[in-house]
Amino acid sequence: MSKPIFLYAFCMLSLACSHGQKLRDFNFEEPTRGIDVIELKDGGYLLTGNALSRSGQASSILVKTNDSGELIWKKNLDLTIGSSFGWSLLEFRNFYYLLGFSDSQDTTKVQLTKLDQTGLIIWKREYGKATSQIGWSLTARNEDLLIVGEKTGKDGKKSAWIFSVDQQGDKIWDAKTDGKGRVERTFYGSRVSGDVIVTGINAMNEKVDDDILAMRIDQVGEVVWKKTFEVGKKRDVGHAVKAYKENAYIYGYFQLESTFNPVVIQVSLDGNDSNIIKVQVPDHDVRIMNGEKIQNGHLLVGYAKKTSEQFFKACILRVSETGKVVSMDTFGEQGLNSLYGVKNTGNGYAIIGTVTENRKAALTLVLLPKD
Repeated sequence: MSKPIFLYAFCMLSLACSHGQKLRDFNFEEPTRGIDVIELKDGGYLLTGNALSRSGQASSILVKTNDSGELIWKKNLDLTIGSSFGWSLLEFRNFYYLLGFSDSQDTTKVQLTKLDQTGLIIWKREYGKATSQIGWSLTARNEDLLIVGEKTGKDGKKSAWIFSVDQQGDKIWDAKTDGKGRVERTFYGSRVSGDVIVTGINAMNEKVDDDILAMRIDQVGEVVWKKTFEVGKKRDVGHAVKAYKENAYIYGYFQLESTFNPVVIQVSLDGNDSNIIKVQVPDHDVRIMNGEKIQNGHLLVGYAKKTSEQFFKACILRVSETGKVVSMDTFGEQGLNSLYGVKNTGNGYAIIGTVTENRKAALTLVLLPKD
């Protein structure tokens, strides 16, 4: 990969990232956590996550930058009484949409906010009647928006919750994703030909080992196909999925003895063929949160630590198509460190997460050039 470019501008930078340019903090006073990033049509980036106040309340944040990662504006959004968590971003029909969830009065609800290009809130909607509902991923299909999340019933059982809304936030349909008595949690969706490929976890119950779940949902909420993958013998997690012309790739991790290792699952779009690629990183515990297909392999992001160490560091991992580790980069001091999102920007890759430096956890943007 190209040599690093370090900018000394509006935010603190770290020399710990050996590839590309790493920008952090963005002048927020409180600790911040980075969750999602998108490339905008004007060439810049929009970032979201949450900030933690001294009182313990969390608030959703937005940061807009130019194509070099230089700050244009930032917002600390007051979206609810209690806490709000920004989780997924979408630019659609010249507006920004922020998906997340609110947490107040012992109830958690899916929260969708529409904003203009200056960050001004146009409307805010909340969804859910059960004890807990969380929105994890947002994508656009034709003229509607698709929300991928999960809900918890009064009995404490978790289940997938995938639903469609129009551009005013009115619900169109709920996907018919009967788990047949099993626990299903869905985390991420990727659009393909008007449908969406979804990943998450599938388990017999909350205390039984998880398998990785994959589903294709059509334009009216019907399940086209559903598959589960047993990768390890204990906990398997599908955390993100990216759909391409012929295949979708699920990115996650599986438990091997007392540690975790990365896994990439290739699934054909018709669901008929699949290939499990296990990645072995000796003497490490590695949790992968997201990924992108790159030339001759995959770019994986998450957090990792040596088995002899006590704390995790943010991690960027490049592997071949067969799962062989090509390079591994970790950074961060003791504290919260995790890279959560990665997007192919055409010219490179935008990665977002949280890195602790100088005793402060901060939203961090990493811009990697292509090889």
